[in-house]
Amino acid sequence: MSSLPFVFGTTIETIPAEAPYLFADAGKAGAWRAKLDGIAQGRKTVGLVWQGRPTHPNDRMRSVALGHLTRLLELDNILPVSLQVGAGREQLAQHPLKSRVFDPTGELKDFSDTAALISGLDCVVTIASAIAHLTGGLGRPGFVMLPKAAEWRWLRERPDSPWYPTLELVRQDAGALWDSVVARLLERLRA
Repeated sequence: MSSLPFVFGTTIETIPAEAPYLFADAGKAGAWRAKLDGIAQGRKTVGLVWQGRPTHPNDRMRSVALGHLTRLLELDNILPVSLQVGAGREQLAQHPLKSRVFDPTGELKDFSDTAALISGLDCVVTIASAIAHLTGGLGRPGFVMLPKAAEWRWLRERPDSPWYPTLELVRQDAGALWDSVVARLLERLRA
């Protein structure tokens, strides 16, 4: 599948980037919006994914320990919403600020449920994962945290994605540390 752009001769100018091209079930999305509005109490709702599938060949580079995102969890103007399923969930259970995070992942049975929840969020902060692609396909605002040596699909040194116009790419700086990424996310989320 990932070779199809090459086969079709796709260039930056010809990427079909109309979004949204995925749509959540309206009933489920409405239910999540109502639930989030009640819990958020005026704060912005921000979905979070920090770890990918451990068997992914580049997971060691793309995943971020939840501890690195602590400063995001401390922001008073947001309600962090965990979208982390599978591996990595245990980090939330052990985090000292776990009570600040709304964790509805036990209610997510499939991507349809996840799409509905994302549709009710103000934005998503994620690593390069299926959630990044789902958020972009839904045309929802989001930030993708990228390692210095990101996969080809995120291109190089761009703050945007021609595949997903609603996503902002937040890349590690030359030091290849997550601290610079978190600092830039803090600025964006405070705004």
